[in-house]
Amino acid sequence: MSSVQQVGGALGVAVLVALAAGRAQAADPSEGFSLALTVAAALLAFGALLVAALLGKGSRA
Repeated sequence: MSSVQQVGGALGVAVLVALAAGRAQAADPSEGFSLALTVAAALLAFGALLVAALLGKGSRA
């Protein structure tokens, strides 16, 4: 695992924790976790679509 992957993972976790903590202060803590997991799922879906699009584009050429 490269240092770039480690830094990216650490930044991703930090952003999700900040989202969860910000929402948890304004409401129930479980709402903060729900928001963080929703954002993580959306990013995962976006990444999967991006990979599928890039792999599909490369195989046609």
